[in-house]
Amino acid sequence: MGFNVCLQRTSDGALAVYHDDDAWSETADYQWGEGNLSCDCNRRLYFARTRKEPEDWDADCSEGSYRVLWIKDDRGQFIPGWEEPVEERT
Repeated sequence: MGFNVCLQRTSDGALAVYHDDDAWSETADYQWGEGNLSCDCNRRLYFARTRKEPEDWDADCSEGSYRVLWIKDDRGQFIPGWEEPVEERT
């Protein structure tokens, strides 16, 4: 069972829902919360891919330009701790 991550581009409020086929795990929780997927450089790429927009591989890394609004499993249930935006995770 996979999961869905709702990403928001903070500059204009645009949304993208990225689907991951892997099951939610402690590793996924870490990656989206503190690991590689917690920074804008990677969230920018996931956002662009999901919306079929050009990927900007040369943009500077930043924090706060993209944030996770929520994460749900394939049944539509919120992943605990990811029901709403958490400022530490932006």
